[in-house]
Amino acid sequence: MDLIWTWTWTWTWTCVRSSSITIDQVSGGIDSSPGAPRTLRARFVLTTRGVQPSPPQFDVAAASRFDTSSTARSFIVRSTAGRYVQLTPSAMLLLTLRDQRLSPAEIAVQLSATSGSELSTEDIERGLARIDAQLAEVAATKTSSGFLFELPLLPARVVVLIARLLAPLFHPLTAALLTILAVAIVAGLYATRGLPVITADGALIGFGLALATLLVHEFGHAAACARYGAAPSAIGFTVYVVYPAFYSDVTSAWTLSRRQRLVVDVGGFYFQAIAIAVIAVGFVVTGWAPLHVCTWMALGTFSLSLNPMFKFDGYWLISDLLGVANLATERTRILRHYWDRLRGRETAPLPWPRRIRILLAPYTIISFGFFGWFLWTATPVLARLVVGYPQALVDFVAAASRPGGPAAMEVLSLVVTTLMTFFAALFFRQVGRWAVCGARWLARRLQPVGSR
Repeated sequence: MDLIWTWTWTWTWTCVRSSSITIDQVSGGIDSSPGAPRTLRARFVLTTRGVQPSPPQFDVAAASRFDTSSTARSFIVRSTAGRYVQLTPSAMLLLTLRDQRLSPAEIAVQLSATSGSELSTEDIERGLARIDAQLAEVAATKTSSGFLFELPLLPARVVVLIARLLAPLFHPLTAALLTILAVAIVAGLYATRGLPVITADGALIGFGLALATLLVHEFGHAAACARYGAAPSAIGFTVYVVYPAFYSDVTSAWTLSRRQRLVVDVGGFYFQAIAIAVIAVGFVVTGWAPLHVCTWMALGTFSLSLNPMFKFDGYWLISDLLGVANLATERTRILRHYWDRLRGRETAPLPWPRRIRILLAPYTIISFGFFGWFLWTATPVLARLVVGYPQALVDFVAAASRPGGPAAMEVLSLVVTTLMTFFAALFFRQVGRWAVCGARWLARRLQPVGSR
């Protein structure tokens, strides 16, 4: 019984927010010097895309201001291939003028008149060529989400239809009342009924119902997008690191304001809390034990999704609260920045206000420490699981050969062990990829300068 409880409580599914957005920064400042450096930083990637043969076309007319805490103003545009790119103001201006079908000579005349500095046609051509080269490099970059695979479950058209019907639940008054009611119901259940008693049947049925609350969770993200005019996309299943998860593609949320993106972030928790409260009421009315089990399993997934270190909803919440769009990749930059400062080296200033930098520093240290702790503790546990799986099969065959066959708990034990072993194998596959990438990076660093 203790083993089943441990499995059903700690081996939880979770929700991760996905999107087909790539936030890449493209700078297009006009610099007439022959050796002007190009700035291209592939910032943040959320879903795997194949290499495109030609640069994508961008709808510059539909570009919007990118709402972050960065001190540098920027814009965000979407390509016909679904890639999003962050543009500096100078790059945005050049692309806008070209989109108006102005020739480089006409752009040079207009910018010379407004900027007060003389610009030639060659300057404009070089600036546009630099932007096009960077956009082509972005388009040709194969991106990775960190997902081991992606299995779409509900197509975009179905998600959009349901999300539009549910969007009115995000009216502020409605949301406040339903949230307070859901919290009161769940708290009342805990105060009066406590923790559930786990049985084999209750665990299986409760787990299945808890999975249903995760789909409701994803529709919370989608409905929040619909509330603010952003189009939600597909909902699917994946494995992230070692966690089986549902994901919601909310690419278009990046065009929203930070406040609206925060609503998208918490929208999943809001909908899942309502679903848990409904199940709790169902248990009180009917007394059916699996509903009690489901309530606490769903609360487990709810808590796990708040983890801000992996790319669960808690991560996106921190990202939008701080206004740092590419938080995962910026962590390395921040760590390097402060490490260089400690060593007395000259460093470029970080592009965020002081209060944001103060919060980013401890988050960065804690996140790296958490990931190291996770690998240190999870690796031996999962390794023992993989190594011990053949013995689990032998034990089950022995149980099956007894008169009457295996008990229900033994069947459940094998099913859970098989699934966990499968996900553990996928985890080690990903760790192997990380090790190969690290070895290649180290080999490049150790390569003599003259041989490069």
